[in-house]
Amino acid sequence: MKMLPLLLFVASALFFGCMRSAPTRYYLLSAAKELQPLPATPGTPPSPVVLRQLRLPEYLDRSEIVRRRPVNELCITDNHLWGEKLSVATATALERNLARLLGDEVLLIDRQHRASGGCRSLIVVFHQFDADADGIFNADGYCYLETPNSPELSQLLRFAYSQPLADDSVGTLVGAYNAALVDIAGQIAVALMATP
Repeated sequence: MKMLPLLLFVASALFFGCMRSAPTRYYLLSAAKELQPLPATPGTPPSPVVLRQLRLPEYLDRSEIVRRRPVNELCITDNHLWGEKLSVATATALERNLARLLGDEVLLIDRQHRASGGCRSLIVVFHQFDADADGIFNADGYCYLETPNSPELSQLLRFAYSQPLADDSVGTLVGAYNAALVDIAGQIAVALMATP
């Protein structure tokens, strides 16, 4: 009888030890390689610009991938994580997409240029950047432009993107984030080209 508790303990330890949770998977956002530079507009070329700040809703700016569920509920995944905070990944992918569209001489992504001053700055504010409970990926927000000659921000554009997801997989969701950033970079680039 003294062995029964010990046997139960060993059996339960083996049972629960053999059960494994799903492995953790990490995801990154990436710039689109197929983007071609926008055609140059006649006249004065656009002056250089840097992406100074990017803001996301706080519930998204974390390492866990967040999904919306019905009735104002969020689902935070345990085993599907971003490789870095979503705001950092978003800023990096957006910068690279903009650099491919505008050219490296217009969009400065080198950290030294950011501190040098004398060029225009972009501030991108996302109000939504995720899929809703109906499986529609939505991104919307504002892009502001700050110039060295004016301390006030001016609204460059209000951007929007919406696309139904093909399925509920995390891979499809990550692909939607990347597609949204390509589209938004295009919207911002066209607005910048029209603003010397």
